[in-house]
Amino acid sequence: MDDNPVLELLAREEEPPFRLLQKTAAFLAVNPDVLLDLMEQDLSDDLLGLLEIRAARFSRILIELGGHVRNKDEYSLTLTPFVRYLVRSTKDMLDQGEYRDVINAALQLCLANRSRWQLVKEIAAQDRTMELLIRSVEKHSKLLQWFLDITEEGADASVLTDWMQRVVALIGNCPSDHHVSTTLNSWRKIESLCQALRKVIDSDAGPTQTSRKSPSLGSHIKNTRRLRNDNFGDSEIWNVKRLGDWQVVLSSQAFQKFRSLKGSLKTREALSAKLKTLAAGYLNWKIADGSQEVPRVPLKIAKGRSNMDFLCQIDLAPGPELNMEQQVIKIWAIGSQSTFSIIADEVAKFQKSYSQEHVNNCLEAGVLVRGKQDPIVYQRPGNTQAFQGSTDLDIRLVNQDFTDTFNKSFTVTEEMLQSIIDQDLAAEFPFDMSEMELQIIQHSGTPTLIMGRSGTGKTTCLVFRMIHRNFATLRASPESPARQVLLTRSETLADKLAIYSGRIMRTLSKDSILSKLPDKSQQQSQRTLLDLDLADFPLVCTYDHFLTTLKRAMDSYDPTTSGEEPNTDARAKIVDFKSFRHRYWTHFPPELRKNLSVDLVFAEIMGTIKGSTYTCATLQYLDVQKYQELSVRVAPNFPSSNDRSRVFRIFQRYEKLKIESREIDPIDFVVSLLRRLQADERMKSRLASCIHEFYVDEVQDLRCIDILLLLTLGNDPRGFHFGGDTAQAISQDSTFRFQDVKAMFHNHFGRQSAAIGQEALAKPLLFTLSRNYRSHQGILSLASSVMELLFNNFPDTIDKSAPEIGTLIGPTPNLFLGCDSSNLRNRSTGDSSSPHEVLFGAEQVILTRDEEQKAELIRTIGESALVLTILQAKGMEFEDVVLFNFFHTTPDPVGWRSIQRSTIEASFTFHAAKHAALCSELKHLYVAITRARIRLIMIEESEDNVQPFIDLMTLRSAVPLIETISIQSPRFAEKIQILEPRTSDDPHRWAAHGEEFMTRGDYAVASLCFRRAGLPLKAKVAEAHLKEVEGLELEAKGEVTASRVKFEEAAATFLEMDLTSDTTRLLIRLRRPDDAAEVWYQSRQFHQAALLFEETSNYQRASSSWHSNGDFEKAAVCLRKGGFNDEMVSFLTTNKAHFDSRAFIRHQRVIKFLLKQQKISLDHRGLAIGLLGSVREQEAFYLEYEMLERLVELYKEQKLHSELLNLHIRLGHLQEAFELASSMRCRGESVIGKAWSSRLTSIVWTDRITSEPSHSKKVFTKTEGDRCWQLAFNILRAWDSSSSEKVLSMDNDPTIREYLCLYVAIHMEQVIQVTKLADLPYYILHRALVAIKSQGSETSGPFGAAVLLLCGVHRSFSPSQNYTLRPWSPLRIGGWVETGKPLPETALRWTYDKLCGVIMRANELTKEFFWIKWPTRCSFFLVTGFCKFRTRTPNCPHHHELVTRSALAEFLHDVLSINTILCEMTSLYNRRVMPETISKVFLGARRQWLERLVAALSFVSAFEQDTVVLNEFRQKLRTEKPLRTVASTLEDHLFYRVRTDWTTHTSLGYVFEQLDIAAYLGRTVMRSLIRRTSMPLSRQDPLTYAALARLDRLQTQITSGNPIGFLETLQDYLRGPRGIMKLPWNAFEIFHCHTSKFEEIALYLLLQIAQSSVMVPRSWVDLHLSDILMRNSLVNAQTFEQRSVYRDALIILLRAFVELLRFVDTSIQETKKLQVCGRDYPSRILQQRNCELLTIIMVNLLAVRALCPPDIKTHWEAMLQVLELPTTKINHLKHNVGDQNELRNVVLASHGRYHAKNPLVIVNILDGVTQHPFTAFQKANGLANEHLATLRRVAISQEVPGLESRIEATTEASAEGAATDVKAARHIWMFWQKYSPRLRERKVFADTQYGRLMSKLHKLSQSCSLRMRCVLFSYGSEVLPEVFSLLDTLDSSISALKKRALLKLDTAGVESSEALDTVLEAATKLGEALKTHHEGLSDESLQSFVQAEDGDGLKAFLSDELQLMGEEKVKIGPLEEILDGMVGD
Repeated sequence: MDDNPVLELLAREEEPPFRLLQKTAAFLAVNPDVLLDLMEQDLSDDLLGLLEIRAARFSRILIELGGHVRNKDEYSLTLTPFVRYLVRSTKDMLDQGEYRDVINAALQLCLANRSRWQLVKEIAAQDRTMELLIRSVEKHSKLLQWFLDITEEGADASVLTDWMQRVVALIGNCPSDHHVSTTLNSWRKIESLCQALRKVIDSDAGPTQTSRKSPSLGSHIKNTRRLRNDNFGDSEIWNVKRLGDWQVVLSSQAFQKFRSLKGSLKTREALSAKLKTLAAGYLNWKIADGSQEVPRVPLKIAKGRSNMDFLCQIDLAPGPELNMEQQVIKIWAIGSQSTFSIIADEVAKFQKSYSQEHVNNCLEAGVLVRGKQDPIVYQRPGNTQAFQGSTDLDIRLVNQDFTDTFNKSFTVTEEMLQSIIDQDLAAEFPFDMSEMELQIIQHSGTPTLIMGRSGTGKTTCLVFRMIHRNFATLRASPESPARQVLLTRSETLADKLAIYSGRIMRTLSKDSILSKLPDKSQQQSQRTLLDLDLADFPLVCTYDHFLTTLKRAMDSYDPTTSGEEPNTDARAKIVDFKSFRHRYWTHFPPELRKNLSVDLVFAEIMGTIKGSTYTCATLQYLDVQKYQELSVRVAPNFPSSNDRSRVFRIFQRYEKLKIESREIDPIDFVVSLLRRLQADERMKSRLASCIHEFYVDEVQDLRCIDILLLLTLGNDPRGFHFGGDTAQAISQDSTFRFQDVKAMFHNHFGRQSAAIGQEALAKPLLFTLSRNYRSHQGILSLASSVMELLFNNFPDTIDKSAPEIGTLIGPTPNLFLGCDSSNLRNRSTGDSSSPHEVLFGAEQVILTRDEEQKAELIRTIGESALVLTILQAKGMEFEDVVLFNFFHTTPDPVGWRSIQRSTIEASFTFHAAKHAALCSELKHLYVAITRARIRLIMIEESEDNVQPFIDLMTLRSAVPLIETISIQSPRFAEKIQILEPRTSDDPHRWAAHGEEFMTRGDYAVASLCFRRAGLPLKAKVAEAHLKEVEGLELEAKGEVTASRVKFEEAAATFLEMDLTSDTTRLLIRLRRPDDAAEVWYQSRQFHQAALLFEETSNYQRASSSWHSNGDFEKAAVCLRKGGFNDEMVSFLTTNKAHFDSRAFIRHQRVIKFLLKQQKISLDHRGLAIGLLGSVREQEAFYLEYEMLERLVELYKEQKLHSELLNLHIRLGHLQEAFELASSMRCRGESVIGKAWSSRLTSIVWTDRITSEPSHSKKVFTKTEGDRCWQLAFNILRAWDSSSSEKVLSMDNDPTIREYLCLYVAIHMEQVIQVTKLADLPYYILHRALVAIKSQGSETSGPFGAAVLLLCGVHRSFSPSQNYTLRPWSPLRIGGWVETGKPLPETALRWTYDKLCGVIMRANELTKEFFWIKWPTRCSFFLVTGFCKFRTRTPNCPHHHELVTRSALAEFLHDVLSINTILCEMTSLYNRRVMPETISKVFLGARRQWLERLVAALSFVSAFEQDTVVLNEFRQKLRTEKPLRTVASTLEDHLFYRVRTDWTTHTSLGYVFEQLDIAAYLGRTVMRSLIRRTSMPLSRQDPLTYAALARLDRLQTQITSGNPIGFLETLQDYLRGPRGIMKLPWNAFEIFHCHTSKFEEIALYLLLQIAQSSVMVPRSWVDLHLSDILMRNSLVNAQTFEQRSVYRDALIILLRAFVELLRFVDTSIQETKKLQVCGRDYPSRILQQRNCELLTIIMVNLLAVRALCPPDIKTHWEAMLQVLELPTTKINHLKHNVGDQNELRNVVLASHGRYHAKNPLVIVNILDGVTQHPFTAFQKANGLANEHLATLRRVAISQEVPGLESRIEATTEASAEGAATDVKAARHIWMFWQKYSPRLRERKVFADTQYGRLMSKLHKLSQSCSLRMRCVLFSYGSEVLPEVFSLLDTLDSSISALKKRALLKLDTAGVESSEALDTVLEAATKLGEALKTHHEGLSDESLQSFVQAEDGDGLKAFLSDELQLMGEEKVKIGPLEEILDGMVGD
């Protein structure tokens, strides 16, 4: 660190001056290697540790460096590896901001790099790095352009596609307007179109695999069809079981009573049984009496049990099908008969609402059979309603406590009865629904829109439809029900619905997974949408909570874009209406605000300018021109151009202020989410898969942009269900219409639905609910009339719906004229002399138009009543509603008169644009009217403005809809009394209202309610919230001091009431974050406390908070940031187990840096060192600080017994060292202490093995090492035949195994008593040779340790680690020690000498015992089975025993064994480490055994060989790894024979023999042999060369399958001018090779002639068929003529072979000899094979009758004549001419003489053939059957591995180098003397680099155009010398680097070893890169450019290669410097 200026600058505690930064940057500008040095291991750790705390400083250094660089191209190219290192290493270490700054600064240095793809790919590989780096376009515009320019370079398509998608996503996510929205929209449309096409393709193709992606639209449709087919859409929507034929219905009161029964189990069971009896039709009941009212439908009493009876009647309910209704049993009450009178009276009153038809149907009795009565089902006309009420029942006569009893009922089911019996109070059951509600719930196939006024049951339909759909999908797919979300605006309602729906689903799904769902009464505030699992659905939450959950999910999926917007999770940062009114509205100029309503302006901004359907397409707000062009229908709030101009100017100022305040509004929030979804299709798809269905309540409160977000998250349009009422769309930011929703569905899903032929999917079905359960008909009629006015005059602003129907009648709404606020206060005419001031009740409310009117009224009446604005009351209901001065303050009284006139006069036209404000007026009026359940009272001060309304409500209807009372009316005093509360003042109702107003944020009203409820503490909380609001208003006005007072008071109250969140919010606003953090901490909210403490830089308290929160990583980071180093060390030590590995490594880097800087105190230094991850690092620090006692503890803790022993010796603690060694052995440790105890154990046992026991008399217990050594000792003491396997299987201790191998090998005759060939330890010798061959010149690893043990060389335990000799060491004998060389090197040399000597001794023993085991066999005995010379004198000297297959395999195994050893020994010969005496005889000995191996593997006759065994061993030779060296050596021997014997042996037979040898070494070797011998052979023996050429053409004809060509070539080969028939005798001395060729050709011809099968010897199949199959697919000749040609060729072959046998017979009689592998060979063994060739041809030819030639007997007789020749006389093959069966029998008998080594087989050419010419013969003699297809597969499978293994073995052998003996050098010298000086000069030139280059260019230019030649000899001749020169330099540099590193590795320390490992790893990578360059610059690679005539491509390729090699050359320098810096070389 002290030598690196960068690290020095970063390590400075104080901030460095600017001059020092400049100086460092200037130094780095001319010395870039200083930065590259930071990539080294030690410096890298220091750099990363410093970056943890000095990242900003490092960024400044890099930025300053950019200004000092002159040659930016060269510098950026040099620095690219360092930048790649930074990108990769700091990604997970630094914070996002720090990482972005560091990498951006580094990348600025590489902008000029022309070859930057490596850096680009590095950045692309790091997830989201590119997005993070170019987030700030203004700051890094050059960098953005650099990234964008990447697309202009040569990237592959996948990288470019990914890059473009990420750039588009970045631009789309940007909140600013860059005027690219049109381009982005075009891009997204193209993407959407492609996605739609993919979905169509996917839906057509069908699913292929399970995927987590969201299902496509087509798959959703299929699922729906399946569900529909399951027929779950009937009346039994809940899949429950009814009791009987009668439907038994409980009123809500009866249901509650029934489920809460306290009786015994018998009572509950008896009552359940009674209900079942009633349901079965046994109506055993009596008339109920005692009620004052006479019911229209008789009430009955059914007797129960234990004084528990049922009050019931027959009623009607919806039937099983549409437009049907049925009789049911309605139970009103359960209890004793004495309690029924009250409920009976109420029921009788309720029955007045029945129509006469309803009563008649109830009274009609069904069929009675055996006491059982059946219910009657009635068909209702389709145009009638299910409920037709009467006007006889007034709501005022009905007890409000019984409202639910009449309006809500429950059908009794088996499940309900069981839950009552079990007393399951948590069970919840759905109540019965009307027919319209059932239709809505059961509807499927399209999206659903539910429109209904307040109280019509919209929410109920949504909830029940959600539950119903959940059950439906659950039955269709039990493991994956629908993932549903129900959204509401009210958090309270969301909690209630979550509990209610969850309980219903658990109750109704006892056997499903839903029954296991938890109660979701509380929302999971910290979870994301991606975290939700099945147990979280259905999810019921508010829309705001859903947005937060969605954003959190998007942030977790893509954290790099989470910082695009301000903190949208913070409530204070969201601009809602209150924030707009308090903090923004007052900042707008008065001239803009004049006469504009703040709520309408906010609604216009949110709902029209920013969130309308016109902004959904572009996600950009409207400009002023488009806004002015909007129609009044779309923007009715401000119809005039002047108003819109002012509104838009307000909007512009609002946007500016909002950005300055770093706040966003809800539209910004949603737009940001939409942009991210549209920009990232994968994230959108992932999120869409999380939710299948959306249910939205009060959808009119959403903006169009909100609905677009939901549609974007849905894949299936049928999953959307919205409920709402456009008449209630009066919120500050909503301009909702269902028609807009329909249009959005069409725009979003129209294209997809049309693509799959389901256009209806994009057309939501609108349902209208008209039955109102809350209010009476009087109020509903008035509300419907207002809606009719709204629709008639503003048809485009509201959706048409049917008039609402009430179940009860009630008082007509009253309108009091001439009244003011005093009448409300005194309930009188206003005369103060008769005051009657009474407080209003909890169920009474006074509604005003706006806040100003509300404030004025409160000043008048005080807190006597609950006063709200209409907007505040939205969503609430009261029994009595007083609408105060609504018309008196109307902004458009003329408009009301216009509406009146247009309604009365048909000719008058109402101008909606002129009176646009009335649209909002009518909506407000409707909301105000529908807030009342019983009484609606309207009070107006004057008649001027209200008269048009009075006329409309009284004149248009037969019955006036309102009752008007003037203050002058005599009835006024009586009527005004209706303001009296109808019920007593209920504190619970006041409290409920207070809680609701607190939720709504109406704190003043909430305070009033709590005070009226008697809850002063809650009132105090509400007042504190009110003070906070007042403080915000004061702050907006600039009154900072006054606002702070309010905030202080509110905060004190919140703290007193223990409201932590509210307290901390205000403390933060008061800029007291420390106090806020302390409040969080005291309330145990540690997460929030820690964040605040960090913001205030109170890192110690922040760490404590994180610790308490369980976040140990952040706790440690805080301590580090605060500089509490000692505390951090203690914390990490105590809590180490709580950190993950990656995090702890980062802290270890920091501690390492702090230790080096000595910034940790002495007291904590030991703890700090103990935290370091590497034991070696801890050891280094302990040694540096001389903390040796702590080091002892470390060794003990880590159980590093070897290091501990060395440390004891270093410290002089010899007693401790001895005790440690003793204890290690006594404890019986096996792995523990292995580094030292293994060495000690090894010394003891090697002493014992060498009979020199150790001087140590200490008795140790047995350890694992002892057991292994004991086993080794026992093996050596009692060596037997299984000992070799035991030695080689000792894998648990390689050192002992290698030691045994060496010991047995070197002391072979001492250990083993060799009496036969099997006693020789070939495996042991081979293992020793392989190990010593791979060891090289070093003594590392197990083998090196074994060498040292064998030689008694011991490394001492002192720090110097010197080597010493044991007393018994063999190196002490023979002067080995006096050489002066290091002991390990001397030991290795001694081992070489001894091992070579032992192997040569083994060679001698093998020769001796080999001839004993395998004597020469008598050839006469082999052929005939007896020997006539055995009885003569002298006797036959040969061995008389037949050769069996097993004997042949054993013979080959023995030959291979000795060859394996000698061939492995070749590497020692080549490396010149073999003793000179042995090296002189080694090659001769090896050649003898190789010749024997060649002879053993060459097939001559089945008498001595078996082709099955030969093929097996040949295959082993090609494929098995231990035999690769043999194969490689055999190949070298083959080429050596050809090279040395070529002047004297060029006959055709000799060439054939060498080619056969090469063939079983592999085709690669054979082709190489042909290439190397063709030219010399053509010069020395043209006839032989010509015969080989013709044979090659003949094999080519086999490949081509041309019959005529084959025939002509065969004739040329046999009898042509240079045919083999004209060759001299020496060409046929090695005749078995000719026989083999004739057999191969005959087999091919037989396969072509035969139609189905052939009969051939097994040897033909094994030797020749695979070659034929590899050359030819063997598709039989298709025509008779083609087969005839092949027949003629076969006859020619037969006659030629006959003549050839005659020639051989004549030659042999002239004392000529046949030879095999250079030795004479008995002709009698080969003669049977030759004759069998003729008979096999004849047998198969006769079998093909159609092709049998007419002169066949002539050929037959010629064949028999050959059998009579002296040298080929085979008596057992003689037979009668023309007898085919006899011929077959003699052939069969002839092959029987081989004793099953070469039987006849039938080869089936075609599969499935059962009959062929040899069928009978085969069955009679049991011949084997082979199929050609099977043989082809076997041939291919054996061919490929053979090629690979031969290539690998050849490469390995080449790497070892070839022997360069004296004889070869003499030949080379003679060759050069022979040729002229000119040739010598040419050779010298060709050996130069330029000469080789010109030769390469000349070769490449052979077949190219003139233009390409110009490129090669101009540009190529200039660049290629430099390329190849650089390539050679790299080769030599890398080789030297590896060699130096390996030499240093043995003596290097721990730290040096790590550095050397780094060097070797880097050198290996460079070597691999170099191989790639070699391949790229090969002739084949360059030839591809030449053939393509791609000159430009060749230039670019060579330029790139030159540049890449230059980069790799630069990398070598730092590696060499590492080696130069190490001590010793």
